[in-house]
Amino acid sequence: MYKFWEYDFDFFEKYCNYNEDGDLIGVKDDAPNDFKKAFEEYMEEEKKYQAEAEAEGYLIS
Repeated sequence: MYKFWEYDFDFFEKYCNYNEDGDLIGVKDDAPNDFKKAFEEYMEEEKKYQAEAEAEGYLIS
């Protein structure tokens, strides 16, 4: 399993896309494959946690 948040800050500066609020929204096409895979796994986990929280009645923004 890839660990997205264990990468150096330089990876995030160079390979991540952010929205106008500064939220992480994706990785760039030229990012290394392992970084892309780690991001995909991270997003899958986040979606799972959000679904669980919403099922228990928590409001997630």
